Amino acid sequence: MPAVVSSEYYSGQGILSVGTYNADIDNIGFRDMGNVTSLTLQTELEKFEHRESTTGDRGIDLTLNTTRKTTMQFVMENVEVENMNVALQAVSAETSATLAEVVTRPARLGLNSYLGGLNVTVSAVVDNLTGNTVYELNIHYQVDLAHGKIYWMTLAEQTAAGAGTGIIAAAIAESDDIRITLDIPAHTDVHALKDVDKIVTFRFAGLNTAKSKEPVNVVVFKATIDPLQTMEMINTELQQITINANVLYYAEAAFGTSNYYRVTKLTPS
Repeated sequence: MPAVVSSEYYSGQGILSVGTYNADIDNIGFRDMGNVTSLTLQTELEKFEHRESTTGDRGIDLTLNTTRKTTMQFVMENVEVENMNVALQAVSAETSATLAEVVTRPARLGLNSYLGGLNVTVSAVVDNLTGNTVYELNIHYQVDLAHGKIYWMTLAEQTAAGAGTGIIAAAIAESDDIRITLDIPAHTDVHALKDVDKIVTFRFAGLNTAKSKEPVNVVVFKATIDPLQTMEMINTELQQITINANVLYYAEAAFGTSNYYRVTKLTPS
């Protein structure tokens, strides 16, 4: 009686990490990319096919693989700064909390001016010529701290709020030079498409949930990442970011081993 063939199935989850490429693959520092909902590796082949011309069948008698291309795609949900650097081929820069002064002229009363940052606090708004005329919040102007903008109230709105009465300064006119003192919090800027030549290494620490969470590890030795093509800034669900990477030829691979990626799984006992 023939032996029964044992089937091994796979259903995967796990942690995807990324690190800056180093030819010494075993000495790379990796960073966990957070929740990744899908991960695929795909290889495309371009072939040259030769057809014989002697039998009348035009049969293929030779096939040559001329080009091999491996790509990687994954979907991540963690939008922390380091992941955005990956997705946008970006460089991030941290700025410490600081005070800044901006001199401006209301382009048009009844419209917004942007203050150049999020959660910016307006410490003072004064007349720039003398610095003695102090304008007051909700009488001469309003602020939207979350979106980093200041709204210049119309003459009618300022008058209705009490501008020009008692010791309150007169209404701001469109031609007035205004000096704004801003309290700018610490923040990080992500500058897109400033690191377009970066080469990385990926490591996937996987679990086969169809086999008692048996570990399965994958290392993609060398890859470049395409910049994010679509980024939904208004949506009704959690942002999911699809990343496409190109797996490069790893010339430093030991003889007899893969030049692209390695899959490691436990030997059956």
